[in-house]
Amino acid sequence: MKKTLLLLACVVSGAAFAQPAAQPAAPASGDLTAFRWFGQLAGSCWKATHPDGKTSDVQCYTSQFGKFIRASIKVSPGNFEGDSLYWWDAKNNRVAYQQWASSGLVARGEATFDGDTMLYIDPPRQGTTESASRSAWRRVDAKTFTVSREQREAGAWKEAYKVTYTRTK
Repeated sequence: MKKTLLLLACVVSGAAFAQPAAQPAAPASGDLTAFRWFGQLAGSCWKATHPDGKTSDVQCYTSQFGKFIRASIKVSPGNFEGDSLYWWDAKNNRVAYQQWASSGLVARGEATFDGDTMLYIDPPRQGTTESASRSAWRRVDAKTFTVSREQREAGAWKEAYKVTYTRTK
């Protein structure tokens, strides 16, 4: 269960992130285009089986007021649930979020894009200047996206494990 919660925390949390090279301007019409493909998750639920083969989670996304993305997650087996609110931070040109969970977790963070990959980069450990880990979200197609947990090794990012989410509704 601890490993599942760690995976979940890695997937849904983050803190300081690298500045993206280029990002679309905030949408004037109030739509979700600034979120790129992440905005297209709204209106659907997505399910994944974790690497242990026993644990799964369902994440559901909705649009709120045409400007925010609300997300919920439920992990099975277990009793872990969480909610998040995402918004476009035009000042910093990235996605910002606030999340809270049944475990008592409350966190605020940011995500940025590197090409089509949405990155949640963990803050550097105390006494270091570089982050040692991150979560990388990648859209595969209209019905699938992946979340990879990556570790920095010899200056390069290396995948530790990957979870594939499939649209359920």
